[in-house]
Amino acid sequence: MITIKSFSADMQRSVCEFLADVFPESGKVFEPEGRHASFADIEHNYMGFWCAVDDEKIIGTVGVKKLGDTLCELKAMYLFREYHGRGLGRRLAETAVNFARSSGFGSIVLDTVSTYENALALYKKMGFQRIERYNDNERADVFMSKQLDGGSLIREIADEDFDGLMRLYTELHDNPVPEKDQRVMEVWKSVLADKNHHIIVADADGRIAASCVCVIIPNLTRGQRPYAFIENVVTSAEFRRKGLATACLDYAREIARKENCYKMMLLTGSKEEGTLRFYENAGYNRKDKTAFIQWL
Repeated sequence: MITIKSFSADMQRSVCEFLADVFPESGKVFEPEGRHASFADIEHNYMGFWCAVDDEKIIGTVGVKKLGDTLCELKAMYLFREYHGRGLGRRLAETAVNFARSSGFGSIVLDTVSTYENALALYKKMGFQRIERYNDNERADVFMSKQLDGGSLIREIADEDFDGLMRLYTELHDNPVPEKDQRVMEVWKSVLADKNHHIIVADADGRIAASCVCVIIPNLTRGQRPYAFIENVVTSAEFRRKGLATACLDYAREIARKENCYKMMLLTGSKEEGTLRFYENAGYNRKDKTAFIQWL
């Protein structure tokens, strides 16, 4: 079982050995007495530092450095290539972001390289946006920042989120928690693998507190621009009126914009004026179209 552990002094040597092994995978050389000297004393050079550990072997790291009273930096994000594609990079990054938020920082920045396509995709899914250069790192050509909203993390779903999402869905039309049989898990894997199917969630107090689905639909009209459909908007009762559903819808809108969608649509079965105003405040209107539905 792979766990994320906070750094302790007795891990210092093992971290340096890991870095010496992982750097060559991306064509770099670990220089502990040069440009990577901060790793020689992790306790004093990082506010927080964590290791992904597989049977006592360090296979990944991430750290947080303080840059100012309200600004910090995500650093030391490394993972052995053989462990890519398992959601471990996301777990490491989220550990750092949640630490930064709970520590009271207003935003977190990072630098990286444009050829690291998988890392860039991860950061974008987590809500990082490109900014101007903020440091003198000559090797970096991409700079990103994420605003920290004081309690929640808006992100896309990960494989390990099945149970948490299903618990939230019990508050959506009284859906029961399904058995994790082959049929259900095949649907789950299919959703995760579909690049046009985005499940957006808000993490709060260690659980999935709100969510919405954004499906990008290819289209042969409107200059072949796709459109987006929003579904399954839900917030757990104890987290309502905190802006979490709005934050999920905002995240969905950014996905639609990046995919060059020409419109977004949603349906609601609610007749309550407060719910309808909520969607209008989120940018939708109930005047341009007439919705019909046929249950099958």
